[in-house]
Amino acid sequence: MQKILSFPPIFNGLSVCQLDILLDCAIQLTRADFGNVQLFDPAIGGLKIVTQRGFGKRFLDFFECVKDERSACGAAMKNYQHVIVPDVTTSPIFVRPGKCDPLEVLLSARVRAVYSMPLFNSLGSLIGMLSAHYRKPTNPNPEQLEHLELVARRLVRIAETARRGQIRDADIRTGPVQNVIPFVRRSTRVGSA
Repeated sequence: MQKILSFPPIFNGLSVCQLDILLDCAIQLTRADFGNVQLFDPAIGGLKIVTQRGFGKRFLDFFECVKDERSACGAAMKNYQHVIVPDVTTSPIFVRPGKCDPLEVLLSARVRAVYSMPLFNSLGSLIGMLSAHYRKPTNPNPEQLEHLELVARRLVRIAETARRGQIRDADIRTGPVQNVIPFVRRSTRVGSA
């Protein structure tokens, strides 16, 4: 998994290692092909990718900093609710004429569907975004959405705990992140053929 080094190793109380583990869980639980975690940077008023899986340079450059609603994560950020795009080729979010066409970037990255879930702290402030991407048009089923929400809740809980200074990066081997792993294993066995 590639890491984007535009943030320090710990940002918003989350270490890149914790984010990697949670992103792996989210991708596995939702049977996604790609995924990324973005954190909200108040200094720029936008989302920045801090870790990802499966994307190339063009995608990462285009979506490096999201401040507007020309993406699922941008629409989720603006509307303070999750956004499901079952097929990017028919979504008004992405079908926009112009020089910087997000649809072209998504299709070149082999993305046909996306689900973006905003992450809010206990005060209701946006701290980031968790997104799952699919190679085929996909409408996530309720179980997949529930799994992504589970990972998102863990991510927020860890961020808040870390911000209060009650967790260290080394604690991930025995702490709340690791508690998701047995659930991932059970869930994937149940769904396997």
